[in-house]
Amino acid sequence: MFGLGQVIKLTNFQTFITEAEDFKNSTISIDRLRLMIGSIKIDEKYNLVFDNYQQTFIQLHEKEFFRSAVYVEKQLVPSRYFSQENIIIENLNRYHIFRCQNLNNLIHKNIELSATAKLNGFFKYSFINSSGRIILTNYQQPLLICKNCLLEFNRLNNTNFEINNFNPSFIVSQI
Repeated sequence: MFGLGQVIKLTNFQTFITEAEDFKNSTISIDRLRLMIGSIKIDEKYNLVFDNYQQTFIQLHEKEFFRSAVYVEKQLVPSRYFSQENIIIENLNRYHIFRCQNLNNLIHKNIELSATAKLNGFFKYSFINSSGRIILTNYQQPLLICKNCLLEFNRLNNTNFEINNFNPSFIVSQI
């Protein structure tokens, strides 16, 4: 058993090397898929990196970088009064596409961050109570962009988007 339910028969060392490389590539594909259709936690395995314009990228592997939106995936809510109908998008955590002061503060405070390269502007988002228990996870939660990131985006691209009409779909591309 070589992982992910794959069974291989080793006839020689070269076969082992080939199968190990195939397995590594399948793992890379899984990571890429998780980033493109969902979200991943930023940790030692997945590095958050920035380009010369301070744009956010996730480094999946040695030479594979994806333009990503970075955000705090969990929102503390009072469980006694919480319901899906009470969710107000303006009160939720914002997502970041640049290394702005707000993102720097989150990094400095060691807040758990997630990243996504989804093109639709919806995020995996969990609502937790004061004990850290997840009350609700929404896989299609719309979020608003950080004000500082939007200002930087408008400046660099000579655009005039506002928070409520910004579409994140064109910021995400593989380099």
